[in-house]
Amino acid sequence: MDELSDACHELNSCGLQTESDRHGVATLMAYFSSDLPLAELETQLNSVLRSFDLAATELSVGSEGHRDWSLEWRKFYQPLRVGRHIVVHPPWIPVARVEGEIHIAIEPAMAFGTGGHESTQAALMGLENHLQPGDRGLDVGTGSGILSIAAIHLGADTMTAIDVDPVAVANARHNVRENLGDEAQRVTVERGGPGEIAASAFDFIVANMERHIVRPLLADIERRLATGGTVLFSGMLEFERTEFEREVAALGLCCDTSWVCNGWLGLGVRRRAKK
Repeated sequence: MDELSDACHELNSCGLQTESDRHGVATLMAYFSSDLPLAELETQLNSVLRSFDLAATELSVGSEGHRDWSLEWRKFYQPLRVGRHIVVHPPWIPVARVEGEIHIAIEPAMAFGTGGHESTQAALMGLENHLQPGDRGLDVGTGSGILSIAAIHLGADTMTAIDVDPVAVANARHNVRENLGDEAQRVTVERGGPGEIAASAFDFIVANMERHIVRPLLADIERRLATGGTVLFSGMLEFERTEFEREVAALGLCCDTSWVCNGWLGLGVRRRAKK
């Protein structure tokens, strides 16, 4: 199926979808621009099937009527409860407020962090359990800005949210304004990495990033950590823990807390105490 999908991409498919029925029969749906004549497309697809010795495979070619995809994808986003009292929801689905709950409305866009991924959920859980009122925080790889928004709601004094992606920076600024209103001034969203920002020390740092992405940033993250501060890492799977602990230990840091969200690991890291 992977090889067939690759072949469809080479024919300039603009979208692929795979489904399997209860008997294990797989169906690959490939979408192409309407500019390509159906007869020509059918000929090319049959040629692809023969090249994979799949000439007996049932092939159906037809036109898809106009659909407003800007509305179709919205069906997949629903309110999500994370941790003890955080509710993340898309703006178009209002959620009844319950006393003590924190509600965060995130507009899904090209920046990561709608709350649906377990690594983001693990980071939110880490903030709930580790952030202290009045803390100054750094959000590395902010994406949608969801973690900085949550941190302010949880009592952080200020947040510096950074990302190297200009799309993420624009998206985070939008979400911060929409969620925090007048309090949005407490969050500074900047483009760049942890080694490029002016402030030098933070009470806590949160980094929801895959291990291969965060590894080159570890030294800069360690330099930004205030004495007694905590770094909250998420974005790694459980099996990566041992090697990652060795990497942070080389910087004089140690993992003193951990939690798991459906296989995704959260780690609380502190500077190792001097003997």
